[in-house]
Amino acid sequence: EASHSQQDIQVLENHVPRESVSSASPQPQARSFLNLLTRSVLPRISYLDKHAKKIVRFAVDLPDNVKLGVRLEKSEGSLSICFICSDPESLEMLGFTKDALSDSLSDESGKRTQINIFNNYKEMDEHFSRAA
Repeated sequence: EASHSQQDIQVLENHVPRESVSSASPQPQARSFLNLLTRSVLPRISYLDKHAKKIVRFAVDLPDNVKLGVRLEKSEGSLSICFICSDPESLEMLGFTKDALSDSLSDESGKRTQINIFNNYKEMDEHFSRAA
């Protein structure tokens, strides 16, 4: 499973030591974080489907007044979700819950879901310009 998410989490590893991702986050906090993101993202996935949109961008207010930017992109049978946040603790929690969030959103939406995590919008834009 580590090899599956290794490429996706590469950006995160540049900012947070890998060993702290697996050891620093208590389980109840991770579950609460996962629930918050799932509740925030699922209605937007429905919106994409209902309004035949391809991309939706929005922000989520995390605890401690941290803003999390979210970019959803729908393509044939799959979703790409980008989380953009500069807060180190939130980035760590995103890395910790990434696989569970992807599985949960894939199950709920019926679409294969890929999650990317970025430190800022410039980093996200550079990632997509390299991929194009």
